Amino acid sequence: MAFLVGSLTKMPALQAFCVQAAIAIGFNFLFQIFTFVVALIYDEERRSKGRMDVLCCIPTNQTTS
Repeated sequence: MAFLVGSLTKMPALQAFCVQAAIAIGFNFLFQIFTFVVALIYDEERRSKGRMDVLCCIPTNQTTS
């Protein structure tokens, strides 16, 4: 929000920087949220199939509870 408020300034260089920073921070925030959810989904699928955590292509014989 601070960068969006800073984009209301009259100095063109500062205005451009604030707009660019606000867009970059917003994209970064959304990207992290969506990436984390996808990682949780893949991890739960891996756990339900009984696969190892680092070498997820190797199945194990252990049952999870």
